[in-house]
Amino acid sequence: MRTSRSTRTAAAIATAAATVAALIPLSAAASAATTSAAPAAADGSYQGLPNGTQQAKTLVIGIDGTRYDKLLTADAPNLKALMAAGTTATSNLYANPLAPTLSGPGWSTIATGAWPDKHQVKDNTFTGARFDLYPDFATRLENADPAASTLVIGSWNPITANVFNGRADLRIPESENDPKTASDAADYLAHGNPDTTFLHFDEVDEAGHAHGGASADYLAAIHSVDALVGQVVQAVKSRPT
Repeated sequence: MRTSRSTRTAAAIATAAATVAALIPLSAAASAATTSAAPAAADGSYQGLPNGTQQAKTLVIGIDGTRYDKLLTADAPNLKALMAAGTTATSNLYANPLAPTLSGPGWSTIATGAWPDKHQVKDNTFTGARFDLYPDFATRLENADPAASTLVIGSWNPITANVFNGRADLRIPESENDPKTASDAADYLAHGNPDTTFLHFDEVDEAGHAHGGASADYLAAIHSVDALVGQVVQAVKSRPT
């Protein structure tokens, strides 16, 4: 049985938990990319997701609990290809007294761009959170351009229930099911037309808590999630534009 997320940490969030990839321009014509996809609605929406309006798209992939040093030694060809084609860097992570390195504060910082002394998420209960003052980036995009299409899919349910709790058009909780997170994301990216997408994978963090960051199980989890990242990236590449 997996341990309760309220007792788990995400110590490596700022160093390697988030891989950000800017996607190629996509068009609304991709809504019917394959015959296996659900048909798009007359307004171009796809399975509850509004049709996007932006030419430049953004995909953010968060991989919880991933140690940068272990990623470098892991069998992770898809992540390493993204790293090689872009910019890779480590950064410092806050600690006490701002907040301990828990998932709630960490992902709130990534989503809002503010430290815990501002967004006020100090643990995984989210008590006292000030997302009204420091909203997630999907909400900021919606506020700036309500016609934008924003999608959030999270293996850890508080990602969609608490961290991105604002104006994202569609939020899908996956109850710690990384393969479902990847398959749903691939479906929407291949056949829908989101402008901004955020994904959260949890398997690596689970392996770290269960077996330790120096274990073979941890490296195997990185390899497993890397394959899911490849599935998501392939969905983008499958689009006609």
